[in-house]
Amino acid sequence: MPKVLVDFAKAGLHNPTLLRLDTETKISDDLTLSFLTCRQEEKIGALVYLLSTFIETGKLTIVFVSTRHHVEYLQEILRIAGVEALPIYGNMDQTARK
Repeated sequence: MPKVLVDFAKAGLHNPTLLRLDTETKISDDLTLSFLTCRQEEKIGALVYLLSTFIETGKLTIVFVSTRHHVEYLQEILRIAGVEALPIYGNMDQTARK
């Protein structure tokens, strides 16, 4: 690992764990990557539709957004739509993430 990353981990993380991922042998065959192109004003509706229609019960999905405020906003939209969501964002403390 580059020295810059080691120094960063030592400075900002508590008990960091190094996890190496070898793409040829470690990525599950069950992992699916999907994306959809739509208009800006249709994004939230499209996401709610996809999550409630195409994601099988018990399957996990990761949705990335740009800010903590977007995370909280999207969580509320999904809650209203009946889609279970667990928010995680950068400035949460480690115990809150678990």
